[in-house]
Amino acid sequence: MKKLLFLLPAMAMMLAGCGAPSEDSSSTSGSSTSGSTTSGSTSTSTSSGPNEHAGQVIEYDFRTRTADYPTADGKAPYLDKVGSDGEGTDKTLGFFNVCMKSGSPEGLLVSADNTSASSGVDESSPSSAWRGANGLVKMGTSKKEGVISLTFSETISKVEILCHDFFKKDSGHATNSNKLDVNGDAQLLPYTETPTPGTLTFNLSEPSEDVVITSTGLEKDGTAYGRAFLFDIKLTIA
Repeated sequence: MKKLLFLLPAMAMMLAGCGAPSEDSSSTSGSSTSGSTTSGSTSTSTSSGPNEHAGQVIEYDFRTRTADYPTADGKAPYLDKVGSDGEGTDKTLGFFNVCMKSGSPEGLLVSADNTSASSGVDESSPSSAWRGANGLVKMGTSKKEGVISLTFSETISKVEILCHDFFKKDSGHATNSNKLDVNGDAQLLPYTETPTPGTLTFNLSEPSEDVVITSTGLEKDGTAYGRAFLFDIKLTIA
């Protein structure tokens, strides 16, 4: 009996050592290496950022262009004959590049063309407001509308043109009918006795890289003809 009583404490100690094993800490530590540590690391922004030219103005000042007229024959040359960049439409492009005002963003005019737009006014135009003048662009004739087509690498939202009717106001012509049309928006030209150029503003309903300026007037023989003088053009980039 004494021997049995001696063994009981030792047996109790052995049984205490047979409890459940402690949890392996490594079985849960892996949670720290879940995909959450790399989530979003490969995402990139798709926004292109603001247009660096947005709100800037491209200006062409024809008043500084005085070298083309008068010519030997007293005729003001058309724009495609006074440019500096080659033949055809490139010469019209050259004319506009030369007239571009300092401070305008450069290299945005891609192409330029014209129909019946000349750099100056013929001496043989006694009824015009500016006879034999240069430093301007005359659009149209008595038989044909004048058209200037400009294409830019940026979208244009507004066009402002300093201009005047071909005629000056007098007692025999109380009102005028000549208009300037920009991308389908036609407005009556400024018409004064002095004569004094005024600014027409065209807010394009659909901003575009293409700007088409047309001189229009009264219908004659089924066709509308018009003549205008342009002194300066400002184009705002959208």
